[in-house]
Amino acid sequence: MSGEVIESLQDTDEVYVRTEFSEKMLCKITSNTPAATGTKVYASIRPEDVEVFTEPPQARENLFKGSIVHKAYLGNFLYFFVSVNGTMIRVQVPHHLPQEEGQELYLFLNPQKCVILL
Repeated sequence: MSGEVIESLQDTDEVYVRTEFSEKMLCKITSNTPAATGTKVYASIRPEDVEVFTEPPQARENLFKGSIVHKAYLGNFLYFFVSVNGTMIRVQVPHHLPQEEGQELYLFLNPQKCVILL
């Protein structure tokens, strides 16, 4: 996902990024080069690392509400294509989840697994 650094957290390897679907998402920087405010970046998270909830969990950073636009059965897992503020996010879930297209979900993008690519 393309984005822009809006804040670097002092003495950490984390930054806040504005993306196409969120004003503020916490992500980890993997390079040794600190990303200055205003730097154009890409935020990346693997589909299997996105946690899915049907009800909102306790307050967490990087929790986004979306709806299932499409689902694809791939044997031992499903891909949900979830629209969050008009941006499609692919999520890998166990094959037995009963959610259907059109249902709302909450996606948690763990800041430690959401990495910034410069």
